[in-house]
Amino acid sequence: MAVKTSRSWDDMLTALREALSGDSADIDDIKAILNSYTSNPEDWSKYALFDPHCYTRNLVDGGNGKYNIMLLCWNMGQASSIHSHAGSHCFMKLLEGSLVEELYDPPTEVKAGAPMELQVETQHGENGVIYISDQIGMHRVVNPSHTHNAVSLHIYSPPYSECLCFDERTGQSRSSGAITFYSKHGELVADSWKSGLGANSDYC
Repeated sequence: MAVKTSRSWDDMLTALREALSGDSADIDDIKAILNSYTSNPEDWSKYALFDPHCYTRNLVDGGNGKYNIMLLCWNMGQASSIHSHAGSHCFMKLLEGSLVEELYDPPTEVKAGAPMELQVETQHGENGVIYISDQIGMHRVVNPSHTHNAVSLHIYSPPYSECLCFDERTGQSRSSGAITFYSKHGELVADSWKSGLGANSDYC
């Protein structure tokens, strides 16, 4: 019986670029490509840059306006807000550690002034693949570990420049502000990060 081999990091990125080059993304196709790669830190460590105060977004591929591919790096205990995805597809693959996804109602179903109810909580381990869109719901992503960092690969198609963040207690929403990057292609761009997401404690 033949042993199934993992797709290389470069092959995965090439396949993603091809799959995302059109006007729409095939969800099952993207998930299959992500599942075909087995994480190896030697492949992506140059993009894995952390900040002690907030999880970071590290751009791998800007995608010519059709998508972007990035690594999100989560220090121990760091979490996102509850947030929407501005109508985009969001794909995630866990590269290291584990993350908890807390799923809430879609943004169109949230009632301002009423507490938001957690619908599903799922823990995802290394090489796990996640898909979400605003039609499915909104989520908060948490690194629950007090001893280990986590790294996740994210694809947004199309990319977006801001989203809505929600207060779990009241259902009130606010803009995330400009969604910026901590690094691009392995090079720090921390000044723009500090003026964007890194300055927004509600998002981080």
